[in-house]
This record gives sequence, structure tokens and C-alpha cells, in this order.
Amino acid sequence: MVWVCRLGVDAYQELGRQLDVPRFDCPRCGEPMILWGWYDRYLRVATWCKRVWIRRQRCKACRRSHVVLPQFVTNGRLDEMSIIAEGIEAMVMTGRGARRVGEDLDLPHTTVRDWRRRFRSRAVALATGIAAAVVAFAGTLPRLSADPERAALQAMAAAWAAVAARRPITGSAVCLANAICGSHLLSTNTHPPWAVP
Repeated sequence: MVWVCRLGVDAYQELGRQLDVPRFDCPRCGEPMILWGWYDRYLRVATWCKRVWIRRQRCKACRRSHVVLPQFVTNGRLDEMSIIAEGIEAMVMTGRGARRVGEDLDLPHTTVRDWRRRFRSRAVALATGIAAAVVAFAGTLPRLSADPERAALQAMAAAWAAVAARRPITGSAVCLANAICGSHLLSTNTHPPWAVP
């Protein structure tokens, strides 16, 4: 589950377990959940790894537990979403290679290359699903590129514009897309929560 947190990474980390995370309904059965502890994980922001606490919640009805991730964390990735977004946008929109982008971000080129591979493999599903979310939210969608990766980034930008037109929003278009995807934008094992038509 994704929580659209208005805090930045530093403020989130500073609050630690004092963070007030809202309670959600179970995504499986719709019943209200209870707080079910915390776990810690590391989040790489630029070249520093920060220890952040992630809230767990549990459904009393179906007894499943769920993790509540802030939108700047993606499931199964060490790096913060804005860094990942910067790398993907640089590779897709400017055509720069993973090695150069990795050098610019001070990250291993293998990490950046893996982001691009995962993004490329999901580009059609991401473009389709996020475009559908934009149409449901705003009623219209700008014309998207024929290139699946560019189309996915354009759909994310359209989603950002549609949400920002209605309410103040923090983060980036890719962070919002990560929230729409249930934190599985670039996760290693799970596809976005919709099927490709």
C-alpha cells in the first residue's frame, strides 16, 4: 500500500516511529485495519543511505498484514524515487547511456541499467494504466508518443498535471505514478496492478 506522504525524506526519517501514519482499509476485503508495528529499511538518497521506519497494518477480518510505504519508496529498490526518476528521464528523454547517467548520479551503472531495463519491460503497461487513471480523473488525455517509454513518462506528467490542478502536491510525476502503481513502479517481482489490454 502507498501513503501519499507530504513529508520529504529527511522529515520522514527524523520523525522515525513518531510518524502518524493514517489507518487504511484492507485492500483485500475492505475492512478497517489496525496498526501492526514497524520495520526498518534503508533508503539511498544521493550517495547517503538513510534508515527509515515503515509502518505495518493488519486486517482483523482476513488476518493479512500490509506495509504502508510513502510514495518516495518503491518496493524492492534501495534508491529514493526522485533519484530513479532523474535517471530514467535522462536515459529515455535525452538518450544518454546508463554509464554516463550513473556517473552523473554517482551510482553504479549496473543499478541505473537495471532501472532502465525494468522500466522498458513495463512501459506499455505503465503507459496504459496511468493513462486510464488520467482519463478517469481528468476526463481527457493529451496525445502520447508512439514510443512506449516516452508515452509512459508523458502519461505520468499528465497525471501530475491533473492532480496538481485540483490540489497542492509534492514530489514528482514519477513519485505520483509510483503511488498509482501501489509502489510497484519498478519493483523486482510484481507488475503494476492492472493487466495490459
